[in-house]
Amino acid sequence: KFADGDGATRLMFFDAIDWVAVSDQIDDPSTSKYIGDAYTDCIFAVDRVIDSWYYLNSLYINSAEEAYVFDGDSNAFANEIMGNDNVRTPEIGGCGTDIQLHSS
Repeated sequence: KFADGDGATRLMFFDAIDWVAVSDQIDDPSTSKYIGDAYTDCIFAVDRVIDSWYYLNSLYINSAEEAYVFDGDSNAFANEIMGNDNVRTPEIGGCGTDIQLHSS
């Protein structure tokens, strides 16, 4: 449910990552910890080990998200995932981050 500078991050079925649900808290993102869930853990594992676009389909995960999940980098989470300097839509979100992503 978040976007980065390249647009919406998305998972294999054009779905979005619910960072609120898979983080221990978001009140202070600089101290947040990834707790994950079975599906999100699986998606990040697939992203790390599979190179085939045929299998990955729409999967796009950026380096800040990988740093937060695999390295516990709360600063990446606070500044690059939760940080939103989009003047048009300053709330959580961005283009294509809702359940109705631009898929057919």
